[in-house]
Amino acid sequence: MKKTLLALGTVAILLVASFQAESRALATDSEMSLTERPEELLALINSRFHMIDVPQRSEKDAVAAYVNTFQEIKALAEKGLAGNPTGSVRSDLLQRKAWAYSNIADYEPEMYPEYEAFVKEVEANPNDKEAAMHIRGRFLEFCEGRFWRNPFTEEEFLAHRQSVLEFFDNKEAETYLQLLAVSLVSHSLKLADQAKDRSLALETAAIVKNLLENADDEFNRGLAYRAEAILNKHWASEDGLTITGFLPDGKEFDFASLKGKPVLLILWSNRQRPFSQGKTELEIILPHITELYEKYRSKGFEIVDMCIDMQIRGPVECNIGIFTASDIERQEAIYARGPEDIDWEKKVQTFPWSIHLFPQKDVATEQPVVMRQYDLFGDHQFLLAPDGKVVVSRMGGTYNEEIVKKRVAGLTWEPGRMPQPWEDRFSTLVFEEALENMFSGASL
Repeated sequence: MKKTLLALGTVAILLVASFQAESRALATDSEMSLTERPEELLALINSRFHMIDVPQRSEKDAVAAYVNTFQEIKALAEKGLAGNPTGSVRSDLLQRKAWAYSNIADYEPEMYPEYEAFVKEVEANPNDKEAAMHIRGRFLEFCEGRFWRNPFTEEEFLAHRQSVLEFFDNKEAETYLQLLAVSLVSHSLKLADQAKDRSLALETAAIVKNLLENADDEFNRGLAYRAEAILNKHWASEDGLTITGFLPDGKEFDFASLKGKPVLLILWSNRQRPFSQGKTELEIILPHITELYEKYRSKGFEIVDMCIDMQIRGPVECNIGIFTASDIERQEAIYARGPEDIDWEKKVQTFPWSIHLFPQKDVATEQPVVMRQYDLFGDHQFLLAPDGKVVVSRMGGTYNEEIVKKRVAGLTWEPGRMPQPWEDRFSTLVFEEALENMFSGASL
């Protein structure tokens, strides 16, 4: 009996060993077949494309999982490339590998040299020209992120600027032009502030303006003004604003008359805001601005509003062409109402201050000059010190760092919805603090 059991055990062991060997062989065959089917690997990578949440840098476990996911994607891309694919499959696999590199190196800086070496390797292959262009563009965008997050030297900046300019020798790369070129100006401003020398920023802005003006793409050419506008906006805290505005009777307003007073300049439009119960941006913030004005007007505080909306018809022509016809159609769909003539004089009667202006119109673009001049994209507020320098610059009236500090205690947020009441999302704290400092003589 014992001999029989021993014999059966020996057979079982041999069968298991045989099965394991066969399984290993099958696994190897499976790997080989996958290597020979890069299309399937590419499809597998693409299936993960929209399933990855970007973690906060403080979330160590989430960061580790995120990096590990992209390590796996990188390995899959390499396995697919080992099968010597051609055409769009090879191009896409190379770009997915670059995508993985950029996301890994974003959290693990030691991966940067390997990433850069991969970019150069792809560029060295004349058969990968199209993929190389996109991979170089992604790499430069990755470098942009490093500059935003980390200190850098003038030498590092100049090397990056040269890389960007060389990249745009290839006209096919213009899809990346706006982001990379305009970011150069912002980075140069950091160095200019550190060195207390504007020359590098002015030089970079001139280069970028020329680059944008000579672009083949009409959209990029139209943004050439941004190079100088970014400088104007940044240096407004030192230089003040240079704005032309017109009173309702058509006369140009003399901004010099406000020197010696703190002034809040409000640029507003008649566009309704989503979830705003049919109110415009200015109507939303008006109660809080009024409260601010009543609190400080006795100390010389002034408010000036400037309508930047094409739909307002005042005593002076104010048909500012900010939107195209398609924009207006889309706006109608969003807000469920069509454009209409506004009784401007009746509207401003609700404002407690008395200076109401229209902007100077840029004839070439039919946009308000002030918007192009200071790189603005919509409703905006500037708080000016008595010497005319900008103390606070804030876009919009409902998106700011003081939300819920003062007026929205206990308000809950729901996915896809804004908290109600919408009016309470606006806070004047940042203005109040700056005005208190001005009137107390404290340093701003």
